[in-house]
Amino acid sequence: RPIETAPRHGDDEESVSILTYPHYRVTHWNAEDEGFVRYSEFVEGYVLIDPQPTHWLPLPPPPEGKP
Repeated sequence: RPIETAPRHGDDEESVSILTYPHYRVTHWNAEDEGFVRYSEFVEGYVLIDPQPTHWLPLPPPPEGKP
């Protein structure tokens, strides 16, 4: 799906996590930075994705049952 159609926030005004391309990462919109961000363990926080994604997909549902 084109990135222009990606959700910018959810029902509770929190950002919705999505999968993005070309990074193949779980990301979400950050209104303060006006861009899509991902969590980085190196900086222990969220960082802007560079370059910004061009396409997205909703996260798949979690697996059912016990691992």
